[in-house]
Amino acid sequence: NIQHKYHIDTINSYLIKPVQRITKYEMLLQRLMACCEESKGEIKEGFDLMCSVPKKANDAMHLGYLEELEPGLTKEALGDVLLQNTFQIWDSKQLIKKGKERHVFLFETSVVIAKIPKLLARGAIRYIYKYKLMTAEISDVKEHLEAGEPCKFALFTGRTSTHDLRVTLK
Repeated sequence: NIQHKYHIDTINSYLIKPVQRITKYEMLLQRLMACCEESKGEIKEGFDLMCSVPKKANDAMHLGYLEELEPGLTKEALGDVLLQNTFQIWDSKQLIKKGKERHVFLFETSVVIAKIPKLLARGAIRYIYKYKLMTAEISDVKEHLEAGEPCKFALFTGRTSTHDLRVTLK
């Protein structure tokens, strides 16, 4: 095999993939903004749009890993992911107050909490649906719960005086 003998890569390894082009477009638009004063507003709009594409693709990919939704709930019904990330979560309903690593999806009408299974094949990603908080039921959000913990916040459901549920995220 000539490729193997001369250490030549396949043609596919030299071609830029569509996903890789997106970052190239961002760089091109950034350079255009630096040198085109008269069209800067339109170029900025294009740049902002191009920057949102990888985020939306990443969010959709993570949503695709979500499994075992409650009966009658579909990913399509949840809508578009506004934000998603992994947090340490303390749930007020748990007897043992130990933080657990969970993946959180924020949608316009709900917050979905998912478990991250430990025993997965190397590189495999999967989230197991645990529960959903409707944003309309969130009665309070407290930021900076503890001194020295600027990234810690809590979501409360129920009446302000009694709070049915407190979910603390870090």
